[in-house]
Amino acid sequence: MNKSILRTRLMAGMVVLLTASISLQVSAKEYDTQDITEASAARFLAQATLGYSESDIKQVKTVGYRRWILEQLSLPASLTEPYIEFLTSRVEEDYDVGGNLLAYHKVRSAGNNVGYLNMTTAWMRAVLGGHDALRQRVAWALSQILVTSNRVNKLAEASTNYYDLLQLSAFDHYDELLLKVTYHPIMGEYLSYLGNQKANPSKNRYPDENYAREIMQLFTIGLWELNKDGTPRLNDKGHKIQSYNNEDIKQLARVFTGFWLEKARFKKIKWESYDNPMKIKKRHHDQGSKKLLNGYLDIPKRMDPDAEVELVISKLVNHRNTAPFISKKLINHLVTSNPSPDYIERVVNVWLKTDGKLSEVITAILVDPEARDPDIAANKNYGRLKGPILRLTNLLKAFNCGKELGKGPNDYPGLQWWNPEPELILQQAPMRAPSVFNFFDATYARPGPITDDNLKSPEFQILNDATAANIPNYFWQGLTEGFHKPRPLDKGDPLQCDLRSLYQLNDSQLMERVNLLLTGNSLSEHSISTILDIAKTSTTNRPEFVLAVVYATSITPEAAIQR
Repeated sequence: MNKSILRTRLMAGMVVLLTASISLQVSAKEYDTQDITEASAARFLAQATLGYSESDIKQVKTVGYRRWILEQLSLPASLTEPYIEFLTSRVEEDYDVGGNLLAYHKVRSAGNNVGYLNMTTAWMRAVLGGHDALRQRVAWALSQILVTSNRVNKLAEASTNYYDLLQLSAFDHYDELLLKVTYHPIMGEYLSYLGNQKANPSKNRYPDENYAREIMQLFTIGLWELNKDGTPRLNDKGHKIQSYNNEDIKQLARVFTGFWLEKARFKKIKWESYDNPMKIKKRHHDQGSKKLLNGYLDIPKRMDPDAEVELVISKLVNHRNTAPFISKKLINHLVTSNPSPDYIERVVNVWLKTDGKLSEVITAILVDPEARDPDIAANKNYGRLKGPILRLTNLLKAFNCGKELGKGPNDYPGLQWWNPEPELILQQAPMRAPSVFNFFDATYARPGPITDDNLKSPEFQILNDATAANIPNYFWQGLTEGFHKPRPLDKGDPLQCDLRSLYQLNDSQLMERVNLLLTGNSLSEHSISTILDIAKTSTTNRPEFVLAVVYATSITPEAAIQR
């Protein structure tokens, strides 16, 4: 059957299913730590990974949640920078080759000959080729908290170096991670304190305040004073209390002065230094005393600049607000958009006990009763909308898409060029956030029942008429033609999903497998029968039937909502 006809029939049938599935129903299975079901293992993996396969489910069932986490903590990071370094090493070889003939995005500018769009390819290769599933999920979350974007810097190698920093430090203490982030040139350029100089009123020059503002607002203490459970502290009039004011920003901006590229003259660009920590040039650093946050931060004059920055990071991370503020963000990205105050406080207690050790905090988030209890998950207010990237990687990992992917940076098979600007379709792409506030506002609430119930739904901000149509279209094209199209000299095949192992299953077994891998067994009986009916009326060809079932399931609300 012509695939366009098959797709038309499928979409017509799915209208019925989508209409019937507005209110998701999740069957609440008994939770037993000694006997983890396939469904509970799938739920866990949906929170802890960027996607999972049948073998991943078996592993969790065998070893349990905590041991799986421990094993993951010991795995090395699947880095993205080596692939970009490999492309860079081909500069001489590819110099006279037209960009349209290469299997990667090529540009020509001093010191930056590999286009920033290759970042998405490097990221997808790491996701599909790596085994460090937990680290990758946490790094993806951190990249949306400690945001930088190569929409601004357009530096492929430096951007992957920054992303790899998040991967390598994903389980460190939060203050250690934030200190490394602060010294990274990509953050310095993105939030414009790279080259920031101390004030000189005679020249009408004052320090840039961007990083001072965002490190407080987004990376540590947040806008409002918080209780330990993440609820806002109130003054005696019942009003929320601001965490900082404009004078605090001005004082803190003086700390982030004198930063420049390693082994480079101040204000002299040196491309190769963009993946090395910045150095503070003392003559451009404000060495006066600084006091802010009502004296919580009191910095004496002529303090060593690096020691001053370390003090600031330590004090901000240890502020009473930071543990609940960042813990809640991590819960939002991993488990649910609306955690209870008790859930937040339990995680905060672990943060305080371990001095913000992220491996311990992440473990606490994932094994907490509110994350694991299916009865809680069945509550209509629980869960989160999966971002488009997570929906995509869930599909790719479920069916071993790109399984021929080479593991080393010199390997071409499987994937050499992922859609260069996927955010045009998905509204998301690695290191491509439109602003420091990420792809969506963490406080966004969809108008209607969500707002009426005083809930948050951040990812719904990028679910609109365009993405609602684009994502199903993109999934169909990917499942039928591959999720990337090889460029002329690409030696690999399109990034395709191998569904052949499903052909021999009967209809019931097929639906059971696909339901488990894409929705964690959350499809209702009505949805299951509807999908099978749609597929049967669409084609009599078995491979097409399997394709129809996988596609129809992938675009259900149950596949889009993580419960």
